[in-house]
Amino acid sequence: MFLRYLAKRSKNTTVFLAAAQCAEGVVEAIQRKLFGLAEDADFLRSLLHNRAMDVYIDGINEVGPETRVKITNFITLFSRTNCILTTQPIEWTVPQEAQEFDLQPLKPENIHALLIKRYAVLAADDSDARRAEYEKQCQQFVEESLRTTLPEDERSGNAKVLSNPMDLTIVAQLLFNREKPNLLGLQQEYYALMERDYRQTHPHKPAGFPLASFSQCVYQMRLTDQLNLPFDEFHDEAQCMARHKMVFSRTYEINGEEKEEWYFRHDKIREFFIVQTFLANQERQTQHLHDPRFRGVYFLLATLLRPEDAGRLREEIIRYAVNTNDHSVSDEFIRLLWTRKDLVPQALDNAQEKNAPPASSKD
Repeated sequence: MFLRYLAKRSKNTTVFLAAAQCAEGVVEAIQRKLFGLAEDADFLRSLLHNRAMDVYIDGINEVGPETRVKITNFITLFSRTNCILTTQPIEWTVPQEAQEFDLQPLKPENIHALLIKRYAVLAADDSDARRAEYEKQCQQFVEESLRTTLPEDERSGNAKVLSNPMDLTIVAQLLFNREKPNLLGLQQEYYALMERDYRQTHPHKPAGFPLASFSQCVYQMRLTDQLNLPFDEFHDEAQCMARHKMVFSRTYEINGEEKEEWYFRHDKIREFFIVQTFLANQERQTQHLHDPRFRGVYFLLATLLRPEDAGRLREEIIRYAVNTNDHSVSDEFIRLLWTRKDLVPQALDNAQEKNAPPASSKD
């Protein structure tokens, strides 16, 4: 959003790229957006060398190491070009020419203020008593989640979650429903709210929300990079998710005919459904370690897997990171496991026992 803010207000010629568009190189990605003389590679390089074009590249964490290398090479080659890169926390070598800025978590008073602001959206009527109750819940929750007596890893992890507008919106909705949010399982709790509504509004469907079939569909969408949901197939489900702000529709016109498409409001919602297919298929858990599109799914697995399964997957992820020198999943996965201190020791012991080579008679 910050890059979009800058691009909208920039007085210079600006190109906005998703890092995934740079798989063949940044210059090649820019060329695909140009026409005529500007499309010529030599002319384009001349523009970049002479700072006639600003380049914004978003989502470094969403691509593999090969693409990150190409982006780094671009920064090194065109060191005079104004270029801004954005990424979620990730283990990678920042270009020497780059100046690094870290987005800091919100202060507790800012988190509290944003939660209070959500009341006007959530409340059907503005009862003074209900508002006072909600504000008290928010105050207590923020104080408890960020209290200084918590272990530093847990406190910083909570601050990170509560600094994400998407997660903070879910927290507000749960608090409004008088439920205590679990910051490691927000998406699960968010789904439970929606699924409860689905059962109430579709009593003729006793099985409830078709989680397995819908999740498998979302997984296939991710494999083919399809963004819009198959609304005709999951009409009732999309309508219910829309009421809970999980999806939204976009209407446009083609040849005089009005078309409507439905999209997930955030990748975290998409990943919640995809992770259901990983939980049901152990082989799939190691199948996509090389694919940055599933990075967020692995972070969900770190909080959802049973202790022994989490320990087993940890060993696989570490082995992959050592063999490929790609730590984009391993470091954050392990950090998330640390938040499960009551589970990790047992999980690691079990994983090590299962993966240890058999002892010989000499041993």
